[in-house]
Amino acid sequence: MHYGTGQAYTTWQDLRAAAVAINLAGTDQQGEIILHESITIANNTLDWLGLGIDLNHYWRIKPAPGLGWRDAGLAYSKPAAGIKITANAGASNGFKASNGFVLDGLILEGTNTTAAKPQFDIGRTSGTDSDVAGVENCWMDLGNGACYPLIVRRSPKTTGAVPTVFARRNVIVVSGGTQPALVTQGNPLVERNTIRVPTPAAVNGLRLIIGANNHGGWCRDNAIDGSILEEHSGAFSVETAASTASVNNHYSGVFTKTGTGAGYNLAGWINDLTSAAFDGAGYRPADGGVLIGAASATAENTPDINGNNSGLDPDVGAIQRNAAAPLATGSITGVTTSGQQVSVSGTQSLAVSGSASLTGTTSGGTVPLTIGSGVFSAEFADVPPGTYSCQVLLYNSEGAVTSITGGAVVISDITGSPEGPAVEDAIPPQMQGTISLSGLTHNSYTTGVDAATDNVAVTGYRVSQDGGSTWIDKGASRTHNHTGRTPGATDQVRWSARDEAGNWATPLSRAVTLAAAPDTTAPVMTGSIAVSAKTHNSYTLTWPAASDAVGVTGYEYSLNGGTSYIDASAILTINVTGRTPSATDQVRVRAYDAAGNKATPLSASVTLDAAPDTQAPVMTGAIASSLVTQTSYTIDWPAATDNVAVAGYEFSVNAGSTYTDNGTTRTRAVTGRTPSSTDQVRVRAYDAAGNRATPLSLSVSLLAGGGVLPPGPGGTIAGFSPATFFQMLAMAGES
Repeated sequence: MHYGTGQAYTTWQDLRAAAVAINLAGTDQQGEIILHESITIANNTLDWLGLGIDLNHYWRIKPAPGLGWRDAGLAYSKPAAGIKITANAGASNGFKASNGFVLDGLILEGTNTTAAKPQFDIGRTSGTDSDVAGVENCWMDLGNGACYPLIVRRSPKTTGAVPTVFARRNVIVVSGGTQPALVTQGNPLVERNTIRVPTPAAVNGLRLIIGANNHGGWCRDNAIDGSILEEHSGAFSVETAASTASVNNHYSGVFTKTGTGAGYNLAGWINDLTSAAFDGAGYRPADGGVLIGAASATAENTPDINGNNSGLDPDVGAIQRNAAAPLATGSITGVTTSGQQVSVSGTQSLAVSGSASLTGTTSGGTVPLTIGSGVFSAEFADVPPGTYSCQVLLYNSEGAVTSITGGAVVISDITGSPEGPAVEDAIPPQMQGTISLSGLTHNSYTTGVDAATDNVAVTGYRVSQDGGSTWIDKGASRTHNHTGRTPGATDQVRWSARDEAGNWATPLSRAVTLAAAPDTTAPVMTGSIAVSAKTHNSYTLTWPAASDAVGVTGYEYSLNGGTSYIDASAILTINVTGRTPSATDQVRVRAYDAAGNKATPLSASVTLDAAPDTQAPVMTGAIASSLVTQTSYTIDWPAATDNVAVAGYEFSVNAGSTYTDNGTTRTRAVTGRTPSSTDQVRVRAYDAAGNRATPLSLSVSLLAGGGVLPPGPGGTIAGFSPATFFQMLAMAGES
């Protein structure tokens, strides 16, 4: 079971405290600490003891997926990216006494200069046989001043068992300081590391101390750019097992023994390489890495930087099996015959020597090349009759080889016949058909021809792009990719074939006109967008014409700030409809040309009008009438309501056929009416948008003309006192 806290910690000390508290052994778990950011450990005084660690219960510290230095691609020099742990010991320590932790796939850096303080101390000075600590698959950039860059140690020293404190498959680079790159104490396992120092003088050429403080260790399959010092002096049985396992290490300096204890297996250290072998056999370092010889190309001896060791394909890492100098390059440009003589010529770069061979129905022999400035040549004599192919080997300054091949060569039997000596072939080949053309662009195209015919045999073809002034040898190929041509120009293409006697056919011809260079210049728009006829859901856009180096094809507009565009063809105005009332459209207009180039857009913000009011006022209640006479009466009505506001009222006395505006007043004296008639009164409210309410209605019957109502109860007439009633009649002209 793997355990992760799921928490974020701001300091290494806080994380360590949480790891100790989890107690992996007590809960039977393994743990992973995933780093999403690089961290620095400074002035560390913590003790990593007491974690109850064994092979089944320890913490592995590694980068989050995709953030390791090897995720960015393997490198020969310090990686530019990757999660990093920086150890700054200051007055105390860096990553010290690390029992219970395995660092995996990280970049490790040390910045402290304090004497005798370790930057990375893997393991611990005292403990049990169940301790687990290690560093693997890491790139280390260590060393500064008098500090110890890396110490790997384990105590007690288990007899015969493979240690569980280890440093393996690492690139260990010490960039400065006066201490060795790696010190082993106790019984650690150190294997398949590449250990190097770009400036050896800084540490007097010392790279590795084996068995410091009188204890041995398992050291095997390491590539060490520098010297080795063995200084253990004890006589522990574990050292016998360790020395047996310490084999196949390669180093460029010397092996020195200063201790008095039983010696390590020196034959295992030096059985395959000496310092002189580090620059031979075509092997080289990559960006300052260790030079190794052929014996180190095996899976047993190559540091396994990427986990893909195999035979003669060693890992990509700080060492590499390749030629130090760039490989030579070249091509065969001509193979001609004269009788049983064959001449080979070609171009080359970086070749210092070489050979040419003719192989086929029988061996045509091998001859050395004559190397000139950028060219080579070779001459074969007395080549037996037959059909051959030519192979040329070019060697660079370190002996690395490049192989190139040429076309077929046919040598005829010219020894004679009963009819007499053979007659020299003077008949050239015949070209067939026409030159084909495909893939025509502004700077490239492909041409080809059908197979030519010859009375003996066609041995090769050539092509010209300038009407035959210069030719390109094609060997047996009958197609050619013409690249790097001039846009708009016309090439005069020629194809010809040759035979074994060196006769060339009358060439086929074709004029090839290349397309014009593609238009990459975008149109230019100036001026501004005009907005007109704006409503709550529509408006009209108008923009000035754009200019272009070739020609404007059309325009497109966007209403969402350029997120998406709508084609407007070649017009300069567009009606935009279906928009949202009160919203603001971010308008963009840009021109485009036939090549798809688009102008920098003009822009405008358009805020639409609010949505129109279409809701009519509402009237409730009833119309009240009063002061009814033969020719007049008074009406009043309750206030209406509206979703916006009531603007006024209007009334009708003819059932709504015509209305008279009454403003905002809710009462009206109606005069000039016909005695004894009945008015059909209507009253309705209206708002500012012209919406009108459903009217209230009332029938009002006027009094008969000339009559006087008899007094009512209490001496009233029509509900009024006599004086008031006759005063009203007088006002109405009835006195």
